[in-house]
Amino acid sequence: MRPNLPVQLTGFVGRKREFAEVRRLLEETRVVCIAGPAGSGKTRLGLEIARMRAEGACFADLSVLTAPGLVVGAVASAAGLEAARVPDLTTLAHQLRQESGVVLLDNCEHLAGEPGSVADVLVHACPQLRVLATSREPLGVQSEAVYRLGGLSESDAMRLFVLRARQADDSFRLDDQDEATVAAICRRLDRLPLAIEMAAAYAGLLAPEDLLGRLHQRFGLLADRRSPVARHKTMRAAIEWSEGQLTAAERTVFRRLGVFVGSFDLEAAEAVVTGSELTVPDSLPILLRLVERSLVQLDRSEGVGRYRLLETLREYAMEMLAEAGELEAVRNAHAGHYWQVTLGRFNELFSDEPTALIDPTVLRDLGNYRAALEFTNAAGSPLFAKLAGRLTSVWGLIPINEACHWMEIALAEGSPDPETRYWLLWNLGLFAGLAGDSSASLAYLDEALALCEARSDSREAARILANMAAVKGMAGEAEASLACAQRAVRLVRETSAAGRRRVLALALMNLAAALLRLSDLDGALVAAEEAVAIADGFGEPQIRRMTRGQQVDVYSQRLELEKAIALHRQALGIGPVDVLRQLEGLARMATLLIATGKIERGFGWLGPSKPTASASTTCQPSATSPMGLSRRSRERLASWARELRTCAPRVAG
Repeated sequence: MRPNLPVQLTGFVGRKREFAEVRRLLEETRVVCIAGPAGSGKTRLGLEIARMRAEGACFADLSVLTAPGLVVGAVASAAGLEAARVPDLTTLAHQLRQESGVVLLDNCEHLAGEPGSVADVLVHACPQLRVLATSREPLGVQSEAVYRLGGLSESDAMRLFVLRARQADDSFRLDDQDEATVAAICRRLDRLPLAIEMAAAYAGLLAPEDLLGRLHQRFGLLADRRSPVARHKTMRAAIEWSEGQLTAAERTVFRRLGVFVGSFDLEAAEAVVTGSELTVPDSLPILLRLVERSLVQLDRSEGVGRYRLLETLREYAMEMLAEAGELEAVRNAHAGHYWQVTLGRFNELFSDEPTALIDPTVLRDLGNYRAALEFTNAAGSPLFAKLAGRLTSVWGLIPINEACHWMEIALAEGSPDPETRYWLLWNLGLFAGLAGDSSASLAYLDEALALCEARSDSREAARILANMAAVKGMAGEAEASLACAQRAVRLVRETSAAGRRRVLALALMNLAAALLRLSDLDGALVAAEEAVAIADGFGEPQIRRMTRGQQVDVYSQRLELEKAIALHRQALGIGPVDVLRQLEGLARMATLLIATGKIERGFGWLGPSKPTASASTTCQPSATSPMGLSRRSRERLASWARELRTCAPRVAG
């Protein structure tokens, strides 16, 4: 078999892990397919692996073939045989039966399964041959192992950009100022080698910052007219070539999936891509077919299947969506789906079901929630204000100013109905209070309370009053805080509305806090223990932890620190809760132990075996800490430590 691997004029960058894994697969399995999207560097990786085979390799470029029947002749020619003397696959296998080495079949996806048939026959008839294939989809034969190739690592992507930029302009240097910009360029290009090489070719004409700003024109910019491969002259050509292999139904699903930002789940995909001409049962096999063709990525890393389009493919799909006249309809379907998800989640949050207020898994869809907000706002849809007012589970996980930005726009421009306006005001009051702006918080909550009173909604009036009690307490208005909390408890006891137990637990918790500020320790304990009993009754973990936290505070102020520690130990066993609440729980346990003189045990909860002189205020965890503390958590820990140190001398005395 005659070696005929093409000479490469540029160095091979990165892919150490991928190189090793594919080589291992080729030793273990005699047919290996490197599958990946256009521009991911499948051919180059295959060539580098084939070049390292001591027994030699031959290269069959199938990209130029127009029909499956031409594959046998192309492989025969690549192996040094006269194609005219090899009329069929059986003859080819017979003539290669004594050969050893690797046959590299490059770009197989458009030839209707014929490369897979050739590979399968060759490895069965030729015991010393191995077949390495590159394709945008698997060969589809039982004997193959498939290796999915994605983008480069960030460091390798940047290194490739710099090398190719220097080839375009020898004076190009990557300084500290440009490093972050080049990293952003590589991320925007999905770290695909072909796209990076094409972009880097502009280094002599555009500074990195200018290039990043022009990436919205990426299909015009990403061109390499020097490439000998026609479909690689532009990224658009590469993607169009892939799209051209799709059926009409697959093309429809592909372009509609472009509406998603970031990843999405199967339920979302089905809601968005289906229509009068495409049913839900049709959509799953088509989606899986797009995954096989490397047009859609499947990620199982978080234990659940999530799908996504590479950004370059997504932008192309959105163009196709606009050309098909479907953009508005598909965006409406996308926003409608996330509204239904939001509404279901929101109703759970304010019921008596054991649903956590903060669910970090919603971050997976943060890009899609933002896209739905942007579209409905731009379209003047009433859905915009409804979404903004009920995204409580999302607002708790992003910067407060962003959450308030969306809700303030909805309040000012959305002309929301009274119920939607109420939830916007409620959320704004909550987040303004968390941000420490008590005057703004109380203004929002006052208007929300007026809406509740106008419709005689005692449950929601109690919820607002409980929040007002907390805000007034943080603002130092102890008597006003107590009055709000007492009124909240009274109102919620009078109603039988669904969700009342959750509100009553929160109202009692804030009543306990108000009484504690006024040094009514016995009254605070009664309220706190009733709050705990109610929270335990419906079992929602975070409210159970919150009410117990207030109970622990009461026992701490009563100087019953051993009792506080025992109760807090129980609270730490309640889960699941969000990461910040877990960090706060660990920090609180540390401060309680420190306050009772158990210094080493207290700091053991944070990591260091022995505290330093300044440890009680900085609380820097060691590398073995059960959880690394954020700056915010360390500040809270320091605050609790200062508060509890005032108790320690009296306990000791």
